[in-house]
Amino acid sequence: MAQRNVSAANFSIADIDRALENPIPPSFIPDLTTFEDKFRKTSPVFEKLLFLKQEFYRSNSEVDAGFEERRRRHAEGHAPPGSYYRKGYERLFQEFEEANGGVFGQGKIQCFLDMGCSPGGFSNWLLENNENACGVGITLPYPQVAKHPLAVDGSHLKESRYHVQYLDITRIVQDKLAQGQAPLIPVGSEGLNGTRPYDLIIAGAFSIGEGNRAWWERIHLVFSQMSIALCNLSPEGDFILVVNTKPFRWLIEVLRLLRLCFRTVSSHKGKELHAIRSSCYIICRGFIAPEADILAYIQSLSNVLAKLGRFVLQPPPNMISSRDIEQSGLPVQLHLFPDLSDDILFQEERTFVLPLLERAWQHQFDVIRTDLVEKGSSTRHTSSAVYRPPQQRTIRSPSAADTSNWRQTERSYPSQPPASGSRGSRYSFGNPGAADGRDSWRQ
Repeated sequence: MAQRNVSAANFSIADIDRALENPIPPSFIPDLTTFEDKFRKTSPVFEKLLFLKQEFYRSNSEVDAGFEERRRRHAEGHAPPGSYYRKGYERLFQEFEEANGGVFGQGKIQCFLDMGCSPGGFSNWLLENNENACGVGITLPYPQVAKHPLAVDGSHLKESRYHVQYLDITRIVQDKLAQGQAPLIPVGSEGLNGTRPYDLIIAGAFSIGEGNRAWWERIHLVFSQMSIALCNLSPEGDFILVVNTKPFRWLIEVLRLLRLCFRTVSSHKGKELHAIRSSCYIICRGFIAPEADILAYIQSLSNVLAKLGRFVLQPPPNMISSRDIEQSGLPVQLHLFPDLSDDILFQEERTFVLPLLERAWQHQFDVIRTDLVEKGSSTRHTSSAVYRPPQQRTIRSPSAADTSNWRQTERSYPSQPPASGSRGSRYSFGNPGAADGRDSWRQ
């Protein structure tokens, strides 16, 4: 069947489904680097998502108007009522609990750290469902910097077992690294010496409300949170990280690092909250990395953060997208695993990464398609030809990536050996320089 050319200005959902039944036309060129394009060529669901977004969704005037209105409201400081906004995150954390067999409630969490804690939904859920737990939240001060306040009314967030630090996550890490110290986060009055570890760390801070972000700012925030997590998480502890689902090289390296550090790694995309965004949560269980490996990973993060700090002080001109890095040829190495070429990294990690991301891509595809139906199409049609990936839940971390038979639904890998001995409380870092990491995060 020949590919049908559907006008973006006049189409129905049936037109979209018919277009997706056929092979994606060669003329379709998404905005991807050579490395990112390897995932498009390997994953039909990712290619169909890109095609749906670029050819239909972004050209829909109602969609564009909706996003413009949300950007305007963010810029003017408008937000949903605090408790309403907080409860949306509480419902999302309940999804985490149900998807992972009830591991975060019923007193199973003793001490947690919530980076990017506003409006407080994750922290409040944990305090509500773990009556003896204590917690620390980090958020930017409101309204001086942060877009959303911590919604404490009608919650447990005012209790003495919860402590809030109104700080910039990137500055915490930057200042500590400049002093050659680990970014240790104290646990209230009981842990001012920084020796009490957390059995759950949430890295939920992300950029909001100011349009496109420079690529180095996004990496800076994720790597800063990763540094804090590796320095503060207890052995066998759990880690939750919010990430963009576009397969940037730096993101694949982050996922590789998590695979090497935890017993299991799974992905979760909320049923409602941020369902249409290109993001998901990576849920890591069982921190088992040996001490020597932890030190090496922290040093790699420190090396990249040093270079990113200089970018924050003096941004390269006209460099916003990841493609700009590839095209500019800047002599800057920002790789956590610099010894791995793009080809080797892809071959070693695709078995692990694709099921994680495909689950999020498929959910986003379904939500976008439903949104297009609701924006005025009277024809409802579901194509059986639209690719459906396996419903992957959890992937056990392999000791070495296996690139064969990567579409299978269930995978079993040999476990890594548990870390021997107790973890130290201090690490040595290189000096990243005096970079300024100010920005507006969901902290």
